[in-house]
Formats: sequence, structure tokens, C-alpha cells
Amino acid sequence: MKKLILFVCMAFVVCACSKKNGAGGFLCSCPHATICFQPYGSFTEQEVKRFLPALQKNMEKYLGGGEWSFEIRKPVLLPIKPVVGRKHKALDLLDILRDEQTDDDQVIIGLTHEDLCDDIHGVKNYGIIGLSYSGEGVAIVSDKRLKNKSAIWKTVIHEFCHAFFSADHCPNDDPTCMMADAHKHKNFAIQNRLCDSCAFN
Repeated sequence: MKKLILFVCMAFVVCACSKKNGAGGFLCSCPHATICFQPYGSFTEQEVKRFLPALQKNMEKYLGGGEWSFEIRKPVLLPIKPVVGRKHKALDLLDILRDEQTDDDQVIIGLTHEDLCDDIHGVKNYGIIGLSYSGEGVAIVSDKRLKNKSAIWKTVIHEFCHAFFSADHCPNDDPTCMMADAHKHKNFAIQNRLCDSCAFN
């Protein structure tokens, strides 16, 4: 009977480690996920491949203990039309990606050069660079508002932590932390790390 209980407990640990953590911010010591990039419109596979090395390096550094694999889908036309000017509603894209999400260990991240917006900070159709559904494995990222387009990997890490780990914005309000709220800290040049409170290692 003791052997059976031990086996069940071990099986539970293995299964639990194959899943992302809950909203409490605590995670298993061996999380894993497949990050699936969906380029939209003129965003190409080559552009994804250009920022992928920096993304992989920093995920290994700050999301220690995790096993991350990457897939790049073929680019498709942006499935929504602008709502005002040239801004596209980010939530509409998230809903489309969520309908494609079938695996808890997969995170689908849409990529676009088009401008995104959301009704946040008390402003309707506020321009943003990324958005995700917390803990639901989907995110959308745009480089439209980035002065340095190659820094898009920072936004990807930010939204991935929201989408996979259910992480909140940086509790220290650290301007150098990639989990800082972009509304307050728009200088991506100095956002080059995850602070001790936000790093998963």
C-alpha cells in the first residue's frame, strides 16, 4: 500500500511539473512550453529568426530551469480590420489566438508590424506594444511603437511571462526590469533584465 501511495505521489509531481503555474506566482522547478510564433501580414519568418537568439539567451538566463522550444508558423494576413485610424484592437486578435489554443504547454504569440490598441489607462483605443490573456497561453506583440525594432524580444518575454506564468507587472516598479509596466516606463533601452522579484530561477 505504501508503494502504491508513493507511486501516485511521484506521478502527481511529474504531471504537475509538465504544467504552468497558477496565478500565485509559484512555479514548478521544471516548467516547459512550446512557444509558437504566428507572424501576421508583412512580419516574416526571417524577422522572427533574427530576434530568436536574444530571446533564447535571456529566457535561459532569467527563466532558469525551464525547457523552452520554439516554432514559427507561416505568415498569414492580419484577420482583423483597424478600429480607428490604423490601430487594430489587440483583444480581437487575442480571441482569435485563444480559439487556436488547445495545449496547456503551448504559448501562441502573434507578431505584427501594425499598430495595436486597447481600452486601458482610462483611454479608449490606447496604443500598446503587446497584450496577453494572463495564464491562458496567448499573446500579441507589435513592434510598431518600438524605436529599436530588434528589442522586440523584450516585449515577447514580458508577454510570455503574463501568458504562461500568470506573472504580474514588476512589484518593485523597477525601470530596468522587463516586467515593468510599459505605461510608466517606455525606455526599453534600459530594460535589460528581470529583477530578483520577477526572475523565475
